[in-house]
Amino acid sequence: MTARAAFAVLTVEVNPGETPDALPPLQRENAEKLGHAMARDLQRLIDGLEQYGLVVIGGFYDSTELLRPGLPVFQAMADLYRSAMPQGGFQPSIMSIGAQGNSFPLNGLEPSPAAGSSPLLLVPFAVVGEEQSMDHLRQQLETRLLEKGQGSVETGRVIESSTGLRPHNLFYATLDDLCALMRVQLDHAGFTGLWDLIDAALFPRSEPVRCLLDEGHCFLVHHNVAYTRHARYRSWRQRQSGQTPEALITQYGQWHRRQRQYVAGLAAHGLSVCHVPDQTDNDPLLNDDLQQAFAHAQMAALMPEQPVLHDCLLDGPLDTAVDLTLRQYSLPELGPVLFTIEARDADGGLVFAQHDYPLRPDAVESVPQQWQQQAERLGLQLDREDIVGLPEDGKASGVAGD
Repeated sequence: MTARAAFAVLTVEVNPGETPDALPPLQRENAEKLGHAMARDLQRLIDGLEQYGLVVIGGFYDSTELLRPGLPVFQAMADLYRSAMPQGGFQPSIMSIGAQGNSFPLNGLEPSPAAGSSPLLLVPFAVVGEEQSMDHLRQQLETRLLEKGQGSVETGRVIESSTGLRPHNLFYATLDDLCALMRVQLDHAGFTGLWDLIDAALFPRSEPVRCLLDEGHCFLVHHNVAYTRHARYRSWRQRQSGQTPEALITQYGQWHRRQRQYVAGLAAHGLSVCHVPDQTDNDPLLNDDLQQAFAHAQMAALMPEQPVLHDCLLDGPLDTAVDLTLRQYSLPELGPVLFTIEARDADGGLVFAQHDYPLRPDAVESVPQQWQQQAERLGLQLDREDIVGLPEDGKASGVAGD
């Protein structure tokens, strides 16, 4: 007999700034105290809870660590309970997962130390039972946790004595409740459509889900992979005819900021994010047929591990160069958004030009390092310029119509 599991969380709200710099997982003794306190709370909320098993993990997580494709933390908890079941079949019990040192029994279960910086921490738990009883249990969880799910004073005291945290609110919530809360928070913060993308990875559909933003962003998600169009500045300029240079820089900066925010949000929830270089017209990602749009994204995208989008403007022989210049273009509050590399021969003629767009934070360092290594292989000195702003027409590479 395979035991089934229903997943939920205890939300722990604390005042911002009151969490410690590091919040290690609870040791076994404290995890058991927390597990039994939560069990008493749930017995008041759920009829017949003694028929079910309960798994509580002694850790405090950020929502991004729990709401990931496949729900890996929850699944690992349920698997631990199943592996401990006696040979004779299912028997209800309380399993509290505590740490040995700084580690849980399974690698990868530990919450990130940075999770403690959030004012909303989550303690995941699973209620385990025989298949025929799970529909009734889930119905109770969906109705009663939302209506009456206040955590007890006892549970708050266990948390405070174990961690030093002083929760000002404890509330039990199903995953549906938690997802609804995340949607409201993201929509309120102005990230329209972001939760739809994350939700599509948590609970996969047969069709991809697409999100289009007014600024020109495009995101496609299917299962645990996200594809997004990355706008290169030279093609951005071509589409924004009649704008002043100042307006172009402002608008591209706004696009870039929003792009980074959405990409960071998707990656934080465990999605693989692939970047698709933009096209000047007839963008296939906008195809009305989502399956065809997704198929194109798969073919045109860079690999997830590729941290840089290379936009070659002039592909001449680097071994004829005597001068190599790297320009770093940055915008306020964003830092570097693109690099331009130029190589010139002994006559001053341009032989190579390329824009490099960092797609991940680490690429801001790796792009200059790679070009420094290239310069050393060529026996050249790499000249560097740091510029606040973006390339002007015809000046980014010396190529007319750049």
